[in-house]
Amino acid sequence: MSPLLVDQTAGLIGRGQIEEKLDSSAKSLIKHAILSYDNKYGFGSVSCAIYDTAWVSLIIKVVDGRRQWLFEECFDYILDNQSEDGSWKAGASQVDAILNTAASLLSLLFPLFE
Repeated sequence: MSPLLVDQTAGLIGRGQIEEKLDSSAKSLIKHAILSYDNKYGFGSVSCAIYDTAWVSLIIKVVDGRRQWLFEECFDYILDNQSEDGSWKAGASQVDAILNTAASLLSLLFPLFE
């Protein structure tokens, strides 16, 4: 008789049942990864984010003693992706939207104080 183990969702189950659940879960995970493959991003689940673009936009380079924005096109990208309500909602949660909006606003306002 196989030893009994406690499973929070199913009560008492045997070792064989645990192995079956793990096998099923592993197969499901692999299937999900294969179906989620993207030709551009591969197996990654994160796409380009406004948050990252906002921080990259703040990189400055000194040329001939003058400070220049190294990636000026980031400012256009940020403005082009602003939502109608004024926020930047590229993300899955409200926290993403708040962080994207804060970083974008910082990016757009920072040059005014330089």
